[in-house]
Amino acid sequence: MKANIILPQDIYESHLQIVNEIKFTCREIDIMAYLLSGKSAKTIAACLFISPKTIEAHMRNIMMKLECNSRDGIIYFIEKSKKLSLLKEHYLSLLIRASFEEQLLKIADQLDPEQPTCVIVYWRDQEYHSSFIRYLESHLNLAGVTIFIEAREGKIFIKDPVNNTETLKSELIIYAIPEAMIEQVEGVDNKNKRDVTSFIQKIRKTQNSIIALFPSKNIKNDIFQDRGNMACVHNLRRENYYDFTFAVLKRLLPNIALDQIILDFKSHYESICGASDIVHKQLHQEDKTLSGIGLVSQLRVYISNFFNTKNLRKKSFFIGSVLSIAVLCVWFLTFVEKKEGGSAQNKALDYGIAVRDDLSIPTQSVFLDRPYLMERIDKSLKGHHEIQAIALTGMGGAGKTTLARHYTRQQNAKVVWEINAESEDKLINSFENLAEALAITEAEKEKVRGIKDIKNADEREKKIIFFVRDKLKRIPNWILIYDNVEKFKDIQKSFPHDPSVWGRGKVILITRDNNIKNNNNINEAIQIGELSPEDKLALFVKIMTNGNSSKFTATQTEQAKKFLNDIPPFPLDVSIAAYYLKATNVPYGTYLEKLIQYDRDFESVQQSLLEEASYYTKTRYGIITLSLQHIINSHKDFWDLLLFISLLDSQNIPRDLLDKYKTSTVVDNFIYNLKKHSFVTNEVVLPSGSIPAFSIHRSTQAIALAYLTKLQNSEKNKRFIEPIGTAFKNYVGEVIDKEDFAKMSFVIRHCEMFLSHPNLLTDFVIASIGSELGNVYRDLGNYGKAKQLFEQSIAIYKKNFHKNHFWVAKALGCLGCVYSDQGNYEKAKQLLEQCILIYRKSSYENHPWFARTLGWLGNVYREQGNYEKAKQLFEESLVIYKKNSYENHPWFAQALGRLGSIYREQCNYEKARQLLEESLVIYRKNSYENNPWFARALAWLGSVYRDQGNYEKAKQLLEESLLIYRKNSHEAQPWFAWTLVWLGNLYREQGNYEKAKQLLEESLVIYKKNSYENHPWFARALVGLGSVYKEQGNYEKAKQLFEESLMVYKKNSYENHPWFARTLEHLGSIYKEMGNYEKAKQSLEESLMIYRWNHFENHPWFALVLAGLGSVYREQGNYEKAKDLLERSFQTYEKTYGKDHIDVAPVIMNLGQVYMLENDIKTAENLIKKALRIFQIKKYAESYVCLEILSDLYLKETFEHINKEDMQQSEIFKKQSVDYLKQALEVIQAHFPEDSPHFIRIKAKLNKLTL
Repeated sequence: MKANIILPQDIYESHLQIVNEIKFTCREIDIMAYLLSGKSAKTIAACLFISPKTIEAHMRNIMMKLECNSRDGIIYFIEKSKKLSLLKEHYLSLLIRASFEEQLLKIADQLDPEQPTCVIVYWRDQEYHSSFIRYLESHLNLAGVTIFIEAREGKIFIKDPVNNTETLKSELIIYAIPEAMIEQVEGVDNKNKRDVTSFIQKIRKTQNSIIALFPSKNIKNDIFQDRGNMACVHNLRRENYYDFTFAVLKRLLPNIALDQIILDFKSHYESICGASDIVHKQLHQEDKTLSGIGLVSQLRVYISNFFNTKNLRKKSFFIGSVLSIAVLCVWFLTFVEKKEGGSAQNKALDYGIAVRDDLSIPTQSVFLDRPYLMERIDKSLKGHHEIQAIALTGMGGAGKTTLARHYTRQQNAKVVWEINAESEDKLINSFENLAEALAITEAEKEKVRGIKDIKNADEREKKIIFFVRDKLKRIPNWILIYDNVEKFKDIQKSFPHDPSVWGRGKVILITRDNNIKNNNNINEAIQIGELSPEDKLALFVKIMTNGNSSKFTATQTEQAKKFLNDIPPFPLDVSIAAYYLKATNVPYGTYLEKLIQYDRDFESVQQSLLEEASYYTKTRYGIITLSLQHIINSHKDFWDLLLFISLLDSQNIPRDLLDKYKTSTVVDNFIYNLKKHSFVTNEVVLPSGSIPAFSIHRSTQAIALAYLTKLQNSEKNKRFIEPIGTAFKNYVGEVIDKEDFAKMSFVIRHCEMFLSHPNLLTDFVIASIGSELGNVYRDLGNYGKAKQLFEQSIAIYKKNFHKNHFWVAKALGCLGCVYSDQGNYEKAKQLLEQCILIYRKSSYENHPWFARTLGWLGNVYREQGNYEKAKQLFEESLVIYKKNSYENHPWFAQALGRLGSIYREQCNYEKARQLLEESLVIYRKNSYENNPWFARALAWLGSVYRDQGNYEKAKQLLEESLLIYRKNSHEAQPWFAWTLVWLGNLYREQGNYEKAKQLLEESLVIYKKNSYENHPWFARALVGLGSVYKEQGNYEKAKQLFEESLMVYKKNSYENHPWFARTLEHLGSIYKEMGNYEKAKQSLEESLMIYRWNHFENHPWFALVLAGLGSVYREQGNYEKAKDLLERSFQTYEKTYGKDHIDVAPVIMNLGQVYMLENDIKTAENLIKKALRIFQIKKYAESYVCLEILSDLYLKETFEHINKEDMQQSEIFKKQSVDYLKQALEVIQAHFPEDSPHFIRIKAKLNKLTL
């Protein structure tokens, strides 16, 4: 490799900081060098390891400095500067550096985790090769070497080359010796020479040091030869930087094979240096002319060279030169004469004569540069095919033609031609014009004229295309643009397919048909989409200011941004708006009003402005309406499908919605035609059920609706829209029935947009869509909006009650459900009973909707605790469903599930399980396994298993229920929180208090998000969380939560509800634990009274209160009363659960405590051990209580035997007491934190007994 290679930083610092009196940063120079070489922004970003956005920011800064608006402007500036050759050298230097750094990364990949270290020593205030230290540090780091920099003072060699022991430990030390110190070596000062000698000898002894010399001239070859080991000395005037770096790496990494890596770099280096030599030759000959340029120009060159020759001194040499010039002239004239005999076509190709169409694009001052699209076009056309064909697709006015023309104007192709494919005549006319341009000789021109005179159109077309392709085949580089292609078959005969017939070239096809991407003749389709807000603003400002954007103030910019939000984001629409505003000076608001109204006069003005300003003459309205007419003419069903999608939200229109209105085949054809005219801007798959959806642009939709509704009068439009409204209502109803929350979010937007056209809709359509939208809002928890919509629908229906009584009843029932969801059961009951009355009067008693309403009312009674009435209503609804053969319908399954939940509340667990499992079977038949109603049935069934003590089965079902909710993205829904509460209570009963607390707290968060803070379900979650704190011994926190729960229940008038009584029982147990027995009795007795009012005397909850009250009497010493209450509790539990249920164990344990207090030790011991067995079988944390009681019991026996002076037996009982305490402590440690009062209490007892 050459020794005098220059690093990029050095070229910049020495020559390129200022170009044509403009200062540039090093990064800007790097980017300009890459631009000069034709690299795109994305490629430059990759080469410089920075983001494309950063590149674009730098390019904007460069353009501002140069006062230009494009990369072409930057390149033009460079080419006109005196630094062109230096920038080319800079570019080649960047390439070499990039190649070098690539090899360093390969070296780094081979290193062990422990990196080698290297120290670079240099002297401050000395002249160095400007970027050496910085580059060396960076590149060695890149190769995986840890670098330390040591800066030294002074201008002489110090006696000790190594300053510290850490430096000495490094694998290598590099001493960068500056010019001033080298001069000391060559000088006559003996002291300096002695210093140098000493310095070199010390370096040789260290074995891990090398010297890098930076002389400004060639030093004597033998200058260091007498001073020791010369292998450690590198002269960077004779050795280039890259060789030196590799030498350093070889010293640092002796165990890594670097030869192949170095060889690869040298190979790449030599290829780049070869290019560098060519550059140099071209630069030195910049003023020379090429052969064939013209005799006068040739002579000028030779004469100029002749008179510039400074060494010309002799006259004979002058005469010789003149004779030489004469000979050359004769030769040149002969050469030209021979060339005259050649073909004109060959002359054109040899001298680079181009055949290029006059492709008009906007001037630079109003042209929007879109480099990201240009880069993609360029990349697509650089494919491996000999004929590389791409398609630019998109809506009319998106800028497809402008982009294609702009791209081809930048190419060096010998032939560039645009074929107008708008019609067959225009297509053939374009080819005839191309043939005339390609015809060079008179014979060829005559041939083309003869072809044009052919009367038979097919034969004329065939021959003109044959002539063109024969000419193109001989030209190695051509580009054809096919503009305004509607269908590919229209251009198929004239489209280049076979390179053996057409030669090698590129094709750009411009069409609105997005389906073209499926055509086998197209290598890639690029959709030209919407402008970004930044691009919209940039184009608008350019046109408004004629390219002088600095005239636009900050205030004007903000106003323009707001205005452009309402302008379609395409170049056509932005341009028309700008030209219109410039021409008329109307305010932004006035223009927007005209845009909405879109009358013929407004369109005419727009068209005139476009004709004056550009080559494009089609307005947005004209483009859309023409396409609409084509689509309508394609199929009889397309008119009302277009009307349907024009009434919806333009974004994410579900494909299956259209399937509800027309057959899937018709819808397939319809969407195909929408794509054909680029109406479809985006296609997605909705998260719910993988349903495909498509979007159209809002401006397209607005024009379509205006156009379609003008075709018919108002009443006809309403008649056409009514069946559309029915199909839409049914679709929304299905979404609601399946509780497809993901789809609901899309449905809301479509419903609201549909209802925003009241002048096109009948009252019935408004009311029916409004009612379905109310159901969507209800399911999403927006009860205020739901109520408003139901009330509006009811008011509309009631205008013609006789005709709409069924719909009035249905809307009333839905409104009742909203009040039920909010916990206002009295209002819900009132509305639902009113609904049922209308159904009965209208003889709808056997209709499925009557059955459904009965179920809704049954649920209200269930929530109020009136289980008998609820059960009656659900059973009645099931009978009606059966009459309608609904036994396998999801509504039947819902009613079965609700009825099963009631049997569970009544403790009829077998019947509950039977009904719930039957419900699940029906759901499965309807493929409802992932439906929220299936999840609810699973949760109810899980709660049945929990009540029966089968915790593992219960947990499995509850977790499966939660998983279904998650699959449907229902994590924020109240039913998800409801299931979390049940699962949390199950974990609490199993003693996993932290998990229980986590789930219950999560449920409260969800309820709050749904504004359920005053809902009875929120109160239940508070009770569950309070129970966890109670079990953990945090009685104050538990009491606070129970009291808060009671307040919520009172707000819902739940003072006589079983759930209210259940919470009172929990509060009473807290008062008992806190020693406030009177308060405890008061709460527990109030709870019993509510249970009796609800006929709950045989319910486990009633038994639980009896047991609680019995334990209070026990604490007060009233053992007879306590035993009576506890035995009654046991009998109630036994009837419901059997003797071995987990809920029976606490009653048995409490009864045992009473017998212990009465000194009936044997009975007490038997009862407590029985309770312990149940707890242990169920792995219940409360087993620690039994163990603690047993410890107390044996401790009591210990003292009694001490009093009897039976010390041996007392020790046995004491040991048993200690053993039970230890077992209790183990249980507590597994379920409670160390600061738990249970842990502290048991630990204290144990310490006291073991002292």
